[in-house]
Parts: sequence; C-alpha cells; structure tokens
Amino acid sequence: MNNEERSFPPVVPKALPFIPSRLQMLIVVVVFGILSLLDYAVYSFSPPSLEVLQVAEGKVLVSRPEKNGRQFNLDINGHLTKFNCRVNTRANKECLSNSQYNGLPAKVWWYEGYVFGPIKQKILFQLEINNQKVLAYEVQKSKYLQEKASYPYIAFSFLIISIIVFCLLRFSDKNIKKGF
Repeated sequence: MNNEERSFPPVVPKALPFIPSRLQMLIVVVVFGILSLLDYAVYSFSPPSLEVLQVAEGKVLVSRPEKNGRQFNLDINGHLTKFNCRVNTRANKECLSNSQYNGLPAKVWWYEGYVFGPIKQKILFQLEINNQKVLAYEVQKSKYLQEKASYPYIAFSFLIISIIVFCLLRFSDKNIKKGF
C-alpha cells in the first residue's frame, strides 16, 4: 500500500487553551469596567472657575517625600486636611517641592473632584502663603488640563476590546469552550 491508498481518520481540531470562555471574558469585562472608573474621572474632569472654588485657611504641613511626591496638608484648627495637585493617580501629587513653608499660615482655593468612582479628593488650585501667591490658579488649571490631555485611557480601551470579544463569544454559535 502506498500513501495515497491509506485512509486516515479525520482530524478534529482540539480546543485551544488560550481561547477564553464566556464566563472568563465576563470577568475581564467587569474588571476593566471597574478600572475604567479612573479613566472616566479624568475624562469628565472640568476645572471650575476661581469664583466657584472653596477657600480654606490654616497652617502648612508638607509631608516627607513619598512615591509620587510630597503630600500637601493644611492644619485647620487642629484638623489635618490633605490636598492633591494632580488630576489622575499616575501624576505627581506634589504641590510644594520642599518643606520650607511648614508651620506658616496659608490660604488655599480648592475643589473636590472624583478620582475613582464615588471616591473624591481635594484638588488644590491656588495657594497663598504669608499673603504671597505660591501657586497661581491659571498655572494649576493649565497643568491639570495638560494631565487630562496626555492621559492614555488604557483601562477604557481594554474595556471596549473585552466587550467586543465577550459579545463575539456570547453570540457565536461555535463556542470552543462552554462557560457562561
């Protein structure tokens, strides 16, 4: 018998291990949906006008350096209030580069904005220490708008891709793995 006369059993493709089930893709969609709340907070950020900002007065407390810069705090009648100088969590939160202002009287103009779903933070827009403007509203506003413009929106992009893949798996007739 030569090779042409032999009969071979039909080749049946096996399920590939890297094709996710519908349940796995649903979990991926939910995870990226939660992570995209950060992207939505940055996307929906709109700096308020100076007249709308809240004003607080107290004494300056700048923390020691951390991973994303120094935390700026204001001691208002013994109550420590934290302020951030960033719109997204990937940016540097530092408002002041050193602690030379510690203990000095200060006045801040701030806005409470969303950072992740229902979680809010106090965003500093203007800072006066000893009646001298250290951070100006227009400078901070342009910094925040630059952060917003350069933000990559990675989680939201992956959310859209995972929704498309989930829909393809969910509504296809030929699912390789059965799940959800």
